[in-house]
Amino acid sequence: MKIVAISAGLGQPSSTRMLVDRLVSQITQQVSDAEVEVIEVRDLGHDLLNAEFTGVRSASVTKAQESISGADGLVVVTPVYNAHAAAVFHLFFEVLDEGVLEGKPMLVGATGGTARHSLVMDRDVVASLHYHHALVSPVSVFAATEDWGNPSALDRRIDRAARAFTRLLVGGTNTPGRDEGDSGNEEPVPGQSSHTDLDDGLGPVEEFEDMLNALGH
Repeated sequence: MKIVAISAGLGQPSSTRMLVDRLVSQITQQVSDAEVEVIEVRDLGHDLLNAEFTGVRSASVTKAQESISGADGLVVVTPVYNAHAAAVFHLFFEVLDEGVLEGKPMLVGATGGTARHSLVMDRDVVASLHYHHALVSPVSVFAATEDWGNPSALDRRIDRAARAFTRLLVGGTNTPGRDEGDSGNEEPVPGQSSHTDLDDGLGPVEEFEDMLNALGH
């Protein structure tokens, strides 16, 4: 089984690549025959711009597309800047052939300064991948800067996301971490886009109305 992991981190080293590696490590523990290829989008930056302007893809970009076409599943992680995913992340998918992501199981992750940016995954990243008809895993992972100092909580979220993704890869339908009798009515928590009854270490979520009242509104 071939898995292509796409890191849109801009720095070296980058927390985005760190999250990619952690997700891949967890997935390969659960899928013994997994063959993993990592694509660093930053290495294709200039070629992506040229492809955007000219419509002609370089050999490197073509190879990346071929890797995605031949993959059984994708892991995609992007940093978040100014309330949206990194520009190179979207640019990468813009220059690929239409339909290359259609039906591809995909695990989504993002990194950013604080957990307040986690909604970018649902509002920006996942929405764009749905446009490409990717089969997005129901559990994604957002890692804020402070999460790297609390590895046990982040590990739990990574493990849950990896299990959901691997079940999607093999055609499973049950959401990991939930028993059959669970109602599924829990409220979502920051840093994780699906419902969960697990302790993610992020603490309680303050009601928006209470936040407005505290500001005198």
